[in-house]
Amino acid sequence: MALPVRTYLVTNSSTLFGLDARIVVRSSVPTGSVVRRVVEGRPADVLLTDTPLNGGLLAAELSRCTSRATRSPPRPADGDRPLTSGGHKTFTACRVRPCSPRVPRPPTGGHAPRAEGSSVQPHVMKAMHDWRMSWDGQQLSAQEAFTAAFPALTRAERCQCFGPTLRWETPGEGEGKVCLDDHGRATVEFEDVPKAAVGQAMKEAWGAGWFDEGPGGFAEAEPGSYHYEDEQTYAEYEIDVHDDGTVRVGISYVKIDDIVTILDELEQALAEHRAG
Repeated sequence: MALPVRTYLVTNSSTLFGLDARIVVRSSVPTGSVVRRVVEGRPADVLLTDTPLNGGLLAAELSRCTSRATRSPPRPADGDRPLTSGGHKTFTACRVRPCSPRVPRPPTGGHAPRAEGSSVQPHVMKAMHDWRMSWDGQQLSAQEAFTAAFPALTRAERCQCFGPTLRWETPGEGEGKVCLDDHGRATVEFEDVPKAAVGQAMKEAWGAGWFDEGPGGFAEAEPGSYHYEDEQTYAEYEIDVHDDGTVRVGISYVKIDDIVTILDELEQALAEHRAG
């Protein structure tokens, strides 16, 4: 006897397709199954749950999207402070490798891949769904913290870190992005920011000398690239000071609260820069 066709609404579509995405799946396979669908031209595995939603819909979740890139290096556990011990290493904001749809990859949504027709115990399904909804809420809260600290940031298309991405561009102050990866770490990439503002923000956050930039901090640093890697948390920092008085700031794999502190200090420094 054929099962009835049920209609599912994907509840975590914003993870890969943006905040305005609405993905509806119709299927007669048992709940707990993973079905393959093509979404915006990309093959995606959708986990069907028995969690009821409004309007007679059931909840579904993206399990993975095989045509996206995936981050190759492992992510460390959180530490207490971003700057605890020294070292030098070339900074790379988003290390990615191609992901072929023909080669199985680990799922990006935290679920073990299952063939269509397989099942998951209902209480396990509910626990996974509750976790996913909580995780999505934390990502939105992180975005709110970023924009509270640095109001010029606005929502943008997700970058290769997979998580929420915010971008900004202000003439005379710079441009760039803040994003989250799928392990809850944040990355900042700002370019063409006034050297005085970066110097003030970095000095307020950590003091001078962490990057061997000199006792006057980055406001007085010579042109060049300055690197720092935290060996406990694997956070990476790169500050490029240019001849024209601007700076590129690259900070990767850092805790949310540390990034918010940096953004707040930089916003205050830029406000003083605006005031003249």
